[in-house]
Amino acid sequence: MVQQVPEGMCSREDGLQQQLYSFVHSFIKIRIAPLKCLSLKQPYAELLISGKKTIELRNWTTKFRGKFLIHASKKVDKERSESLGINHQNLIRGALIGTANLYDIKQYMSKAELEKDKSKNTICSWVQ
Repeated sequence: MVQQVPEGMCSREDGLQQQLYSFVHSFIKIRIAPLKCLSLKQPYAELLISGKKTIELRNWTTKFRGKFLIHASKKVDKERSESLGINHQNLIRGALIGTANLYDIKQYMSKAELEKDKSKNTICSWVQ
């Protein structure tokens, strides 16, 4: 059974968002500790949860490891979406869209190091 999305919770009221809201609501209810959340612009949030984006670059570090929520911000990088052949109008915005697992952090000293890792099929590594 799909729960109704509270008014103002999501920008769209389609079945997919209602199912996702229900899943996240149930997941959070049964978990002892709350999940952390990372907010990303689209299309990066979608690429991360689909497994097409495996490295996330940040200029800060964290000791956290484990599962976290992915939030698609309301902002969209339209140029990047277009260059990847993604219709930016079909991307969910302003909502939780999935989960990812942070298993490692690596500091890159050069672009060559980063390019070498981009060719690997890592699940999700946070890099500083």
